Amino acid sequence: MRIFSTAGAGVRHGVGAVIEAGLVVAIAAALVFGAAVVTRHDPAGAASVFAARGGGNGGGGNGGGSLSATISFAGNAAQPLAVSSPVSFVVTRSLADNTVYWVYNYCWDASQTLLSTEAYPVLWPSWDSLTGGTYPYVFALSGTHCRALVTIRSWTAKPLGDAVMDYAVQ
Repeated sequence: MRIFSTAGAGVRHGVGAVIEAGLVVAIAAALVFGAAVVTRHDPAGAASVFAARGGGNGGGGNGGGSLSATISFAGNAAQPLAVSSPVSFVVTRSLADNTVYWVYNYCWDASQTLLSTEAYPVLWPSWDSLTGGTYPYVFALSGTHCRALVTIRSWTAKPLGDAVMDYAVQ
């Protein structure tokens, strides 16, 4: 009976060693992939993961094309001549990626004095959605006219291409 005990211990030791080796390989692969994500380089065989990465317009890399966006009022109605109540916006992006989009809204009075500035992130229904919005966030209105713009550089509020909308306030 002692032979079965010795054989069982050997099998348990062998299985344990295989599991440990698998864990070491998995950890090494995760570290390589994580370093590739942080440095924005494509790890071997994972170029498709980065295919939607934006280029030229501040998207941060060599893949997929340049980022662009459009902006409009939330809701199905045509754009009104003047707005009288708080608003939300719909943003459509050109590429589904992990870039954070922001909507800035500036409002001025008739003498061009800036009265308010608000910024909210665009919320996407899912990671691959091309259309998102600022709802449930709403922008308060003041003055006589406002400008809403889409940006990916929240610290400068530089518009992403021509994703700018000017509108009057009632």
